[in-house]
Amino acid sequence: MTENWIWILAIAMALVTGYLFGRTSSLAEEIGGEEPPIRKGIRDKEWEKKHGFQVVDSPVAGTVVAEEEDDTVITIRPRDNKLFAPTAGKVLKIFPMGNQFLFETEFGAELTIQVGDTSDDMLGVMYRPRVVNHEIVPEGKLLLEFDREGLEEQGVEPTVKLKVLLEEGQAKELFVEDGVKLSRGEELFCIYENAAK
Repeated sequence: MTENWIWILAIAMALVTGYLFGRTSSLAEEIGGEEPPIRKGIRDKEWEKKHGFQVVDSPVAGTVVAEEEDDTVITIRPRDNKLFAPTAGKVLKIFPMGNQFLFETEFGAELTIQVGDTSDDMLGVMYRPRVVNHEIVPEGKLLLEFDREGLEEQGVEPTVKLKVLLEEGQAKELFVEDGVKLSRGEELFCIYENAAK
């Protein structure tokens, strides 16, 4: 009986190891053969910069929500009322209601970051931007405070949506799945030059 458990454990470990190293190897082929240091908690920013490998962190603490067909959009249901810069960069534009930003990362990729999905101008009072247009911000800088509970009372789902504006030849890999609970600043996805295309 003990031998059966040992075999089951050995097979499970082999499957997990194969998944982890297999994913890294396939990604390594796509970016030119050199393995990226992307395992959770391990970051080599010099390597990332050298290879055009751009990691974007979660701007809020919350839960990843399944999104429709558009795989360039990541949706998070936040647990608090603050939105932070997911990486260092520049606030290119704050949209009139104050709930949406056009953000350029320090490595040149563009993101739109939006809280709530409403066109009701009266709800603009629920959003308090803490940055200005063209401001250069460090990773983790407070971008926005919003009234999550007030939005819910008005029937607005206060989800946070990040849309990645990929350029030709770029690809994205999401590090998390639907239903995963995130801490603010946790690695969310990466953008990289897709050498395989």
